[in-house]
Amino acid sequence: MTIKDKLEYKATFFLLCVFFVFNFYFLPLLVFSFVGEVEYLGNLYHFSGLWGMLFSLFVFMLGFYLMSKVKLMAVGDGRSGSVGYSAHPILWVVVIVLFTVFWAGFFDSQRSEQIYLVRKGELEGSHLEFFLGVVISGLAISTFLALVNVNARFIALVFMLSFLAYQLTGAVGRTNLLLTVFMIAMLFLKFRPRQLVFLVFCVFLLLVPLILSLKALIYLFSVNELTMSAFSSVSFDFDAYFESFGHVLFSYFSRSDFIDSCGYRYFYDYVQGFLFYLKVFGLDFGSSITYCNTQVMMSVEESIIPPGFILLGYAQLGGVGVFTAGVLYFLVGVLGFYSLKFAGNIKREAIFFVSFICANSFYHGDLRTMVLTLFLPLFFVAVGRFFVRERRKC
Repeated sequence: MTIKDKLEYKATFFLLCVFFVFNFYFLPLLVFSFVGEVEYLGNLYHFSGLWGMLFSLFVFMLGFYLMSKVKLMAVGDGRSGSVGYSAHPILWVVVIVLFTVFWAGFFDSQRSEQIYLVRKGELEGSHLEFFLGVVISGLAISTFLALVNVNARFIALVFMLSFLAYQLTGAVGRTNLLLTVFMIAMLFLKFRPRQLVFLVFCVFLLLVPLILSLKALIYLFSVNELTMSAFSSVSFDFDAYFESFGHVLFSYFSRSDFIDSCGYRYFYDYVQGFLFYLKVFGLDFGSSITYCNTQVMMSVEESIIPPGFILLGYAQLGGVGVFTAGVLYFLVGVLGFYSLKFAGNIKREAIFFVSFICANSFYHGDLRTMVLTLFLPLFFVAVGRFFVRERRKC
């Protein structure tokens, strides 16, 4: 990576962190303080404690800022910029296999309905099928970035459009769908990643009504029931706004109830997030923080309401935990940096993708979830190194 690429990654990651903190905590907090009373998940919340909520955000960002002063993402001398890449034969094998998977899934008329039935609990799901879905998505992004890295941009475009079709008929989440759209758009736009983030920041509030309705629109499309009349329901609604963007805020707002119900976790969640998956071998290390948070918020022990990074920190050890959560949030970006560096992937699309999934972890705040939404995708980004061959530029 050149010095320019490394600085671009750092700038893009920092801007996206501001974007997610602003839209999933600070802005909902201001709206909540203005309206004074909000119904969220069937419960009525009365606003109080503005300065305490803002101070917690300050402590969190202080941990992030101080950690950023440690030279963990040093730019180096940039001499690796003389290295180019060509496609390894295995890349074309993976492309053909994934093309087949995408279109087989697209034409499977029962696939989407079965996925929604599993989500509703009306049909028993398969852990193997779920894991395969995660692997396919990770390989898809890794393959796309490798195609861009060897300048096969037209094939990359066709590949991602096929992946988008596969996602739309597979009950994709709004965030993953929008991220795929951004990746496709970057094939056409000449923006640098940080410029794209700035553009998204400027138009995001205008797109909120569409984002609030996007989950329903995706469902209608996936079951082949989408009509133009469905778009007439696109509108702004305060309750829908908080149910989509208020998880981090209201989880932290209810922190006292969380501690009364679950107690302090004493940094166990930082380990349990990884140990959780040993359940497949019959080893049970307890429920993750998302289960505990959902129990507090909805009185059901399920994995529905993500706590967000600030509650993750507070649940460990109060204010000290909030500070260390800010440190961890920055370290997530460092991990993304080195996965990108190992892959040798210095294109704009790779920088934006890695920065996005690292910054988006603010919303999750559960290392169990981050194993699938962050660590595994970063692993696949690094695996992309084996899809290309290095060649020295003259």
